[in-house]
Amino acid sequence: MITAEESDKIYQANKCTDTGLEVSWTPILNKQHYQRYKLKIPIFTNDGLELSLIGNYSNSRRGKNYSFGLFYKGASIRRWDFKPHNYAKPTSHKHRWDGINDHESYEVDDICLTNVNKAFYDFLIECNIKLLGTYCNIM
Repeated sequence: MITAEESDKIYQANKCTDTGLEVSWTPILNKQHYQRYKLKIPIFTNDGLELSLIGNYSNSRRGKNYSFGLFYKGASIRRWDFKPHNYAKPTSHKHRWDGINDHESYEVDDICLTNVNKAFYDFLIECNIKLLGTYCNIM
C-alpha cells in the first residue's frame, strides 16, 4: 500500500497516456434494457510510474451510472462516482486515498453529470492526465 502523502504526490503529478493510444469502451453486457461497458487504460507519470485509469458505465431502466478511478498498486488515487453510496455523500462525489482506504469523500461540481464522454475528459483534467491518443465516444 501507499501512504496518503504518496497518493497526493501521484495525484498532483503530470501524467499521460501512451502516444497514439486509442481509448474505447469495451461492452461487458449489451441487452435491450441494460448495457454495461468498461474502460481500462495505462497512465504514466513523467518519472515512469504506471497507473490504471478505469471507467465503468451502465444504463438500465433505473437510469445511467458511471464512474472513473485512477489506481496505483491497489490504491484508489482518485475516484469519482456519479451516484451516491450509503457510506459516502448523497450526490456525485470523489474519493481520495487516505493511506488505508478511499472511503473519505467530498462533493464536487466539476465533472459532467449529463454526458459520460465529457465526464471522461473532466476526469482527465482533474487528475492532470494528458491524452496522447484518441478517444471513441461511447454514445
